[in-house]
Amino acid sequence: LVYVAGISIFPVWKKGFELLPGFVFFYLLGFFLLALINLWILSLWDREADIRHGFHSIASVIRPYYLARAIVVLGILVNVLFFGLLMYQPSFYHMHALIILLISHMHMVVFLRSKRDTQLKRQILEASFLITWVLLLLG
Repeated sequence: LVYVAGISIFPVWKKGFELLPGFVFFYLLGFFLLALINLWILSLWDREADIRHGFHSIASVIRPYYLARAIVVLGILVNVLFFGLLMYQPSFYHMHALIILLISHMHMVVFLRSKRDTQLKRQILEASFLITWVLLLLG
């Protein structure tokens, strides 16, 4: 979540709130929700170790079944939101919506379908946020 705050402050600092297009706030919300999904997934995977070491996390408070369902619902929400933005917003922002959709899909596929080692899945999820660098390369 600190990551999201860090990347969110730059456009606001550069232009100020009043000069930013309204769509920017949807992207900030999207990155916040993606970071939340990422944290919940990692918390779910680390549940046993957290309980064993006495650490408190969302996975130690909420049963795994309900947390997994919340992750899926939040993932669907992000996908629906950004698919809607893809249809509604000006074409300049399409690449941004597609990148958030791609990161969200990667999270859902790794979370729901991957049979790989947890460490590899963790690395894939963390690396998925590097896709945003495509915007810098294309910009």
